[in-house]
Amino acid sequence: LAPLLNDPIKSVRMEAANRLMTYPRSAFNEIQYTAFQKALNEYRKAQEYVADFPTGRYNLGNYYSKLNDLAKAEENYREAIAIDNLFFPAKSNLALIYYRQGKTEQAAGLFNDMVLNHPDVTDGYYYLALLYSEQQKYAEAIRLLETAMLKNVTNPRIFYNLGLLYQMTNQNEKCESTLLKGLSQYPGNFDILYALFAFHMKQNNPGKAATYIEQLKTWYPSDKQVLEMYDQFKRKS
Repeated sequence: LAPLLNDPIKSVRMEAANRLMTYPRSAFNEIQYTAFQKALNEYRKAQEYVADFPTGRYNLGNYYSKLNDLAKAEENYREAIAIDNLFFPAKSNLALIYYRQGKTEQAAGLFNDMVLNHPDVTDGYYYLALLYSEQQKYAEAIRLLETAMLKNVTNPRIFYNLGLLYQMTNQNEKCESTLLKGLSQYPGNFDILYALFAFHMKQNNPGKAATYIEQLKTWYPSDKQVLEMYDQFKRKS
């Protein structure tokens, strides 16, 4: 992306700078960093120019969030919501800021708002379920993820976390079936494959566990963690 920071087209420069925001200063040489700062400034000014619209405020919120300026990120997400209370991406990101800061009541309020007012968006169910899980409200968390699973799921961790909650509450059949459903939709997903492997190991069923450690090795042949698990499994077998 670095060469695009000097692209003659302004929108290309700005998008490159936006995508490079999470990279450390050491990733750039001096020339690249100068171009990056210039393009990033152009990006910020462009979003400020359209700050009367929720998308502009939302993008500014993301900009400041990447800079770890959470106060300004919060301010801009709140402004986006004030402009358009149906603009759920700003609600989701603002709730996540509250969540990371330990402001659970504010986060839960926004996640509940998303569940009530944006029922087809799974983020509200998912993050509220995580919050309830931390509070050991497992039944509530399970109900939320069960509802989310009936939606158009684009987040494989809905299956993963629901499977773990079933396992924690000794609902082993539901645990396995949920993880398998997730794997059917997201073949090769690391977390789901690992959860199935760990589940069958805990059930003292190395035959079934072998299926998933083999799949992990096939999908992630260079992953050190996978190779270590595979070697340990083979030695025990």
